Amino acid sequence: MKNTISILAATSSLALLSACGGTSTSPVITTPITPTAPSYETLSSTAAVTSTLGGVAIRSNGTSGALDVVTISGTTTHNTGNTTITDGTYSLTDADGFNGGTTLTDGTSTITVDGTQGFTGTYEYVTAYEQTYTAGGTTYDSIGIGGVITNTSDVPTSGNATYTGEAAALVVTATQGLDLNDGTSSVSADFASGTVTATLTGFTATDQTTGNTATAPIDTISATGMTIAGNGFSGGTVTTTNGGAAVNITGANTATAAQGAFFGYDATNSTPDEVGGLILQQGDDGIVAGGFIAD
Repeated sequence: MKNTISILAATSSLALLSACGGTSTSPVITTPITPTAPSYETLSSTAAVTSTLGGVAIRSNGTSGALDVVTISGTTTHNTGNTTITDGTYSLTDADGFNGGTTLTDGTSTITVDGTQGFTGTYEYVTAYEQTYTAGGTTYDSIGIGGVITNTSDVPTSGNATYTGEAAALVVTATQGLDLNDGTSSVSADFASGTVTATLTGFTATDQTTGNTATAPIDTISATGMTIAGNGFSGGTVTTTNGGAAVNITGANTATAAQGAFFGYDATNSTPDEVGGLILQQGDDGIVAGGFIAD
């Protein structure tokens, strides 16, 4: 349509110039420029490109036993492997990247990505990991979701996207500890309203002490109405249910946290390609913690 309008406008100008005795010129035809889609390197890339890393982690304080959710950031240079990751308390740099494809270390702290974190799917931009480090005399253990984070400018402000993938969780009470594995996650992002909802369900429960299959007191963990800010999202309402009925595992003085991020880019749909995050609920009677990765 733009080309047609340009041609008609040029033809009308020629007619006016001819009527007035002016000099005619050749019509100018303009062609719309198609924007180039953003380009992201996958985690497995070996290109001479440095990518920005980001994500979230649940961190356990070895002295107090307290849990908190922290934002992670960093960079990775794909051809050399040089990677830096920080959680605001500790910064790890490994100049040559993952040893054997599974371990980053600076000699003091270690980050492990080996599939034992409860996620076995294949994702291009995001992965689950574990980290251990000591800072200020305190040992911290973390499990995180991180990867090549979506640039804030590439997160849309209209439309929506739905992601499906995996989920893993744990439930700890005064009498029992359960690992919840092999779950599924469904994540809906409403970019127009700026909210994200994540539902984790379908788990298989295993008793942490005996290793036997067990029956979990909950079957679904949800975080609804998380607010998108930049390339991440957080907040919302955290609920735990069994058979659709609300179940309070954590008791009085329960505090909740839900946080996640967008990873990579889907040029076909003009949306982030993958999503991941963590949900934490802790109170006087126990802890519920869940993680999700979806694409």
